[in-house]
Amino acid sequence: MVVAAVSRREQGLGKAAHRSIQGSAGLLRRFHIHHTWEWPLHDILDREMDPGQVVKDVAPSLLEFVSPRDIKTTTVTAGLARRAWVRQISGWITTPAILDYFRLWDLVSQLQLGDNEDNLIWRWTVDGKCTSKSAYQALLTASHPVPGCSRIWKTWAPLRVKIFLWLAVRGRPWTDWRRRHGLHADDHCYLCDQDLETIDHIVASCSYSHQVWWTMLAVLGADASQVGGTSLLAWWDQWRRRWHGDKQKVFALAAWEIWKERNARCF
Repeated sequence: MVVAAVSRREQGLGKAAHRSIQGSAGLLRRFHIHHTWEWPLHDILDREMDPGQVVKDVAPSLLEFVSPRDIKTTTVTAGLARRAWVRQISGWITTPAILDYFRLWDLVSQLQLGDNEDNLIWRWTVDGKCTSKSAYQALLTASHPVPGCSRIWKTWAPLRVKIFLWLAVRGRPWTDWRRRHGLHADDHCYLCDQDLETIDHIVASCSYSHQVWWTMLAVLGADASQVGGTSLLAWWDQWRRRWHGDKQKVFALAAWEIWKERNARCF
């Protein structure tokens, strides 16, 4: 928070009154308010607005009649001084731009800058103070849950196995990813040399993997008539429905060993 305040002074904002910087999921974007057309209106106006809304979001049509240089260089202080932002609008503006102009004028016409210190407020806590817990929650606000993740971290397995499964359900192991990055990669599976290699194929549908799963279930005395599936998660779901107890712990370890065998043949 201190670094952000210093950065704003370096950009020419100086001291601004009646404003507060409030954190959000877009933390970095929130501190780039030294440009007139990019400041967050929610931070400077005493009214309810979308926390992520900036000036150019409120007046997109009007922005077309402001030069890119003014958009990039004009500070908030300079833009508000004697309504300098109005004089930056040029050309034969359209009706939508005129409407945007009146909307923006109503929002900022009464705003005045003073000599008071900025008030830094952390919007994710009631008292406005930043904590590690609230920062973590802020980072997760815009996150997208990955199916199976909670199951992975609760499973009985070494940490390296859990990390492998976490990468696997996200499709991140370097199988077909090698081709995407322009690296040398064999199109066919190193275990069966038949189908296109993906992490789902390696663990769930490869003929070699089927033999591994069948042998393991036979040793455990379980029904091994149907093994494998269309994907790692689908096969894991089927495993959890069919077998319980200690057999639940075996899946992660067996998938890890299959992956290690694939790597041994690859490298």
